[in-house]
Amino acid sequence: MANFATHIGVGTVASGMLATLTLAADVVAPENLVAVTLAGVLGSVLPDIDLKDSRAGRAMFAGLAAFFSFAVLFTFAEKYSIAELWLLSIGTFLFFRYVVHAIFHRMSYHRGIYHSILAGLFFAFFTAIVYRYLLGRHEGVAWLAAGFMFMGYMVHLVLDEIYSVDVLGTRIADSTTRSPWPSRPSRYCS
Repeated sequence: MANFATHIGVGTVASGMLATLTLAADVVAPENLVAVTLAGVLGSVLPDIDLKDSRAGRAMFAGLAAFFSFAVLFTFAEKYSIAELWLLSIGTFLFFRYVVHAIFHRMSYHRGIYHSILAGLFFAFFTAIVYRYLLGRHEGVAWLAAGFMFMGYMVHLVLDEIYSVDVLGTRIADSTTRSPWPSRPSRYCS
């Protein structure tokens, strides 16, 4: 399995190359180039959110915690005092950062559903929705960002498969298991 530096490095290069092509083909305006490229880079590390101690997982839950703590803060700003709002906001942050994070990792395991093409498609559609309705980007830019997200996601999956091949021993690991190598050698490998 490739490490974080490999995933983000190759994902950045692939997203940059695709961004260069789309810019040269006049598909995307220069002001939207960074936004769609970042979607591709994010997609290249996103499948590892199911790994408990991964940078992607920690960043995702910290981001969700910050988002929901601010959402609670602004939703109840008229109803509660400053001290109560601080408590609600901090409580929400801690709940999402630690409790939801722990529950998520009890219900998932590494290289499970998040390492699939179906999950890549889900995150691509989710990216299009976020870019269009939350960030207010044009529909074309939103769908282009979704394409970049999916491409980054596929780069991650391909890298994991490439790294699961033991070139020297000519064994191929089963990438769907938790351990990339069998516990004992196969009788077909010498």
